[in-house]
Amino acid sequence: MVGFELLGTLAFGAMTAGVLLIAFRLAGRRAPLALLLAGAGLAMLSFAIWTRYAWAPRVVGALPASVVVIERTRAATAWEPWTLLVPRTEGLALVDRRTVRRHQDHPALRWASVLFVERATPDPVIADRLIDCAGHRWTAITPQTAFDDTGLPLAPEWVAGGTPAALFSAVCDSP
Repeated sequence: MVGFELLGTLAFGAMTAGVLLIAFRLAGRRAPLALLLAGAGLAMLSFAIWTRYAWAPRVVGALPASVVVIERTRAATAWEPWTLLVPRTEGLALVDRRTVRRHQDHPALRWASVLFVERATPDPVIADRLIDCAGHRWTAITPQTAFDDTGLPLAPEWVAGGTPAALFSAVCDSP
């Protein structure tokens, strides 16, 4: 994905320089090289900023209605000073409400898969969570997790406090 962003940025800069060159030719003047370079550079910078900020809204807009964003990872860096004022979203944590499952013996427990998507990483990461809706806590379910006869994990490491709050509203309020 990042390769396409670079290619798009270079193409946008070249296109801008071409438009400026044509505009000067139509006006019967010679285009100053410094103006062409500055215009192309400004266009590439603007496009790069736009594509980084527009990534999360594009991803969220393409999701089905059953998928809920439960957390956003924000980024702010000193070499991009505008991000110190308006941090951009670099990652999303998502839950598809259609895939939430209830525990048959413990109605307050739900099993959900959380999908972690990052802008610069092409492959999303899926993490399973067991959510205790009554206790507002969750535990990670990994391939190494051992279960008892009732289907509950042995010695779970619960994360209490109800964070992220959107996880509990997405999972516990689902039908």
